[in-house]
Amino acid sequence: MSHAKPTLGYPSRTAAVAALQAQGLSNGDIAAKLGISTSTVTALKGKASKPSTRLTSEQIDDLVERRERGWSYQRLARRYGVSPGAVHYQCLKHGAISPRQRRHPVPTEPRVDGVRAGKPQRRFTADEDRALLAFEAQGLSYAEIARRSGRALTSVRIRLMTLALHEEIPTFPSGAAA
Repeated sequence: MSHAKPTLGYPSRTAAVAALQAQGLSNGDIAAKLGISTSTVTALKGKASKPSTRLTSEQIDDLVERRERGWSYQRLARRYGVSPGAVHYQCLKHGAISPRQRRHPVPTEPRVDGVRAGKPQRRFTADEDRALLAFEAQGLSYAEIARRSGRALTSVRIRLMTLALHEEIPTFPSGAAA
């Protein structure tokens, strides 16, 4: 049995939160009016402030060309109104390499580079890279490779895309800073 979510006459809770925020109400006041938690208000505010931006094929072609001329991910992200991660993904997907781009040495020991969204960000090791490539050579799906390697499907997909470009990217000398 589904219960209707309170929207105070707005088309959605996200729209209600945005309208109440524009009226100057606090998160607590908005939560009380809508009968939701303050953390839900915060999540809905974030959702409202980040409109979905899809790049057109023409924009992607232009982005790839500019990356190959040396534009940074951050500069491209500002130009197209997307995140640097979205730019990085499109560059990986289309094989766009900046003339200044260098490959960093792959760690031999497992390493965590901080936490994002409550999850540790583990670097891939050289052994893990070899295993991913072996699984891919066996014709396994990304989902099966992810299951066997204990990694998220997206992490596996992005890492395999990165490894595919490694042959074309020069390596930083050992001990050199990025």
